[in-house]
Amino acid sequence: MHYSIGSLKNFYTEQELATFITNGLKNPETESVAAKLKVHLLRHWFNDLKSPQDDVTAFHGYEHLRSDYLGYWKKVGYGNTVAPSDQMRAIVSVEKFEANLFTVVTTNNIKYGTLLQSFANFVAHVNSEIRVETLDLFALLFARFGQRHVADILTSGDSTLIDRTITRAQNSQIQFWIRKKTLLDDVIKSIKLDNENEFTYSRLKLFLMYISVYNDTFKSNTVMPYSVLEKYYHPLILASLLYELPKSSELEKLVKQVEIDLEDFFERTDLPPETMFGLLPSRCYEKKEFDQITRLWLESGTKFHKDHPSTTFEPIRILNTVHDDGALIDMILMAAKDNDLKHVAEVLKRDLWSKWTNDWKHKHKSPDVGTSNNVKSMVKDYRTWLNTIRSSMRGNYRLEENVKKEFERGIILDEALRDGVLFQNIVMKIEELNKNHIGEPLGVYAILETLFDVGSVFRLAYPIKVEGRSPHFEAVIEQLQVDQARFWFRTPSNPAKFLDQFDLDLDSKSPAALVRFKAFVQHSLEYNTEIKAATSTLEILRARYDNNALDAFLREASGIDSPNWEWKNSTCLFRS
Repeated sequence: MHYSIGSLKNFYTEQELATFITNGLKNPETESVAAKLKVHLLRHWFNDLKSPQDDVTAFHGYEHLRSDYLGYWKKVGYGNTVAPSDQMRAIVSVEKFEANLFTVVTTNNIKYGTLLQSFANFVAHVNSEIRVETLDLFALLFARFGQRHVADILTSGDSTLIDRTITRAQNSQIQFWIRKKTLLDDVIKSIKLDNENEFTYSRLKLFLMYISVYNDTFKSNTVMPYSVLEKYYHPLILASLLYELPKSSELEKLVKQVEIDLEDFFERTDLPPETMFGLLPSRCYEKKEFDQITRLWLESGTKFHKDHPSTTFEPIRILNTVHDDGALIDMILMAAKDNDLKHVAEVLKRDLWSKWTNDWKHKHKSPDVGTSNNVKSMVKDYRTWLNTIRSSMRGNYRLEENVKKEFERGIILDEALRDGVLFQNIVMKIEELNKNHIGEPLGVYAILETLFDVGSVFRLAYPIKVEGRSPHFEAVIEQLQVDQARFWFRTPSNPAKFLDQFDLDLDSKSPAALVRFKAFVQHSLEYNTEIKAATSTLEILRARYDNNALDAFLREASGIDSPNWEWKNSTCLFRS
């Protein structure tokens, strides 16, 4: 049976044990047992952080063992060389242990955990030869480097750098703080959790372990981890730090507490999303990945827009103030792999597509956002999304086979617009897409210009007149015509080019011919006046249409016989 000094102290004082050992060493029959107990006692003192420099009273009654302990302490704790056992020499080179165990503390050998791992390996090997009173890594570090560095070393390196030796040392550190009734703020500073650049999983885990023991020990004065950390960090900063750590059940409760406070922060501020984004600490938005702060910001922006309907919320355009589309694509695809962020990824992906569509520049070429595999994948999905939208716009509306084929190619013929049903289906589909979307809505003209050819969009902006069309759809048509004019001036091509695409019918009896003809003439006149003097409107028309047919159309449409047809604007073309 093996007795540890700790267990023997339940029956004897240290002074009595020291006396037994001293006397036992003098008796040949008990010398061997006494020698083992002496080593155990020296190691017990070492683990208890007793220093040979302590005053004499600390060794009262066994001063004769003090010199032995001084030798042991120098050898194990603060000697100039390591004196490993013969077995140790056979397994690991002396140079490796000497280089690591007796080096000075530097930023790098703490930061990367090399110092901790070297000492942990040393202690683990020493203890493999010991049955009782094993050496405590905490005591070894305490003796070698002093109280100031131990907590820093024990929480250094990779968060996976955990084994039984290190865990035991961390528990010893906690008990040391408890015995000393160390202030919580001092513990935070010892672990360096007051510095966001040192905020690591291993440091936070030790702090949470300490809080658990602290609350069990001082039940009348329990504390929550967040109540301590919030003194050092705004919830936005703390949340961003926590989201960077590996997920674990140990952190889950703390994260929930921070998120509750964070939600309250967003609720209290009631600021526009672009203003709120500007107030976020840089670490919350400069890192190239989304987290739960992004989710809370999206929810906050959505609520603000709902409470203030006259405002807009365009997440991607706000994020573009920091990241370009290429970076955002990488971030969106990364978030899509995280179950907690899939919804964020879906919202932002859709908003990115809305932006691309509304910018009116990606119909015939890929968005200019790079050529990475992620970009190619996103653009491919965007194209698929557009094709799906176009297919769904027809709904159950039946079209003649040739008209249907043209529609699938992105061409809408007048035959499809005669009763106004397809026009309504198209508009309602766009409104449906916008209804539940968080972010930038699709512009009606923008999505039409993306899905259909120029002539089709022109026919939709100036559709065949249908009796009984609701005021809502009439308003949509009016806005389409405004957007059509803006598009013409946004893309200042010669009106003759547009005329080739419009396929204008000169049949005055055609339901939409007059209004479309008037729209073209108005644009041509404004182009020559406002943008660039070019071929006159009449010359453009005569170059495309037979003169007799054109004159006949103009006479019938206007009721005026004017061989010169000089126009200042299009209002003089038609009967009132």
